[in-house]
Amino acid sequence: MTKLFVFIVSTCLLITFLFTFHYVYHVYQSSRDEQIDAVSGTSNKIRIVMITQELESPFTKALQNGIGRIAKENNMEVNVWGTYHSNQIELLKYMDIAIASKVDGIIVQAMDGPEFVDKVQTATEKGIPVITAGTDAPSSLRKTYVGPDHSKEGELLAAELMLHMQDGEMICLVSGSKMKSTERIRLESIQKTLSLHTSVHVVIVEGDETELNQSKLLVNNVLNRYPDMKLFVGLNAEAGIGIVQALRERGRGDKENVYAFDDTPELREKVDSGWIKAILVNDNTTLGEKSILLIKRWLENADLPLPRNVNTQVILYKGKGSQ
Repeated sequence: MTKLFVFIVSTCLLITFLFTFHYVYHVYQSSRDEQIDAVSGTSNKIRIVMITQELESPFTKALQNGIGRIAKENNMEVNVWGTYHSNQIELLKYMDIAIASKVDGIIVQAMDGPEFVDKVQTATEKGIPVITAGTDAPSSLRKTYVGPDHSKEGELLAAELMLHMQDGEMICLVSGSKMKSTERIRLESIQKTLSLHTSVHVVIVEGDETELNQSKLLVNNVLNRYPDMKLFVGLNAEAGIGIVQALRERGRGDKENVYAFDDTPELREKVDSGWIKAILVNDNTTLGEKSILLIKRWLENADLPLPRNVNTQVILYKGKGSQ
C-alpha cells in the first residue's frame, strides 16, 4: 500500500513538472517568435539590432541617439533590445533572437565570458557583422570595437591623481561588485602608472556576486582600517556614488579627493557640487554614429577591411565650464 501511494504521488509530481516545463517553454518560445517576427518583416530597409546591458542608462540613450540619427539618414531600421539591470542570460537570448531573425547587423555592449564569444561566432558564420560598442570582447570574431581605450582611461586618471598626491599617500580603488573586464583594465593601467610613484600605497576593494553594489559598505570598511585615507577612485559610476555616500554618512568629504569613471547625470551633479573632483566622460553619441556607419560600410563592401578598433575621445570633467 505504501509503495502504491509513493508511486501515485511520484507520478503526479512528474506530470505536474512536465506540464509546467511545457508551459514555460511555450511562453518563452512565443515571446521569442514575436520578436523574430517583429524584426524580420518584409521591409527593404537595412535592419540593425542594438543590444544593451541597461536600457535606461545615459550610455544607452546617448548611443541610441547617435545610431538613430545615422539610421534615419540612410534608410536603416534599428530595434533596441536589452534589460533594465545587467542580466547576461537575457542578453545572450537577445543575441540568439537577432541571429535567428537574420538581421543585417548587430551593435552590442560586449559581455564577459565564452558564451558571448560563441554567439558572435554564430552570427559571423551566418554573415551577420557584429560591432561591439563601449565594452569589448577582443577574443571574439566581432568586426570592430568602437569606444574608449580603457587602458588609456586608466593612464589619464592616474596622471591626474599624481598631480595631487603627497609622498607616502594612500589611495583606495573601489569596485562595488565583482570586477568586469573593463574595470580590471582600468585598474591595471592605474596601478602601472602609479608604480612610477614608488611611495604610493594602493588599497583595492572589490565586491562579490551576491549584491549589485556594495561600494558604500566596502568604503566604510576601508575607513575603519585606514581612517586617514583621503584619496578614492570609483572604477565605475556606482562605485563613485557609493564612495560619496560613505563619506557623507561619516560627516566627511571636505578633505577627501574622489574620482570616478563613466558619465551619468548623478556623477556630474556630484562633480558640480564639489563631492567628486573629476570623472572621465566619453562622447557616446559619436560612439553610436561611428558604430552604425561601420555596419553600413561593411554591408556596402566599402573600404574593407574594417579597422580592428575605433577609439573615441575621453576627457576629464571637472565641473561646469571645464570642457
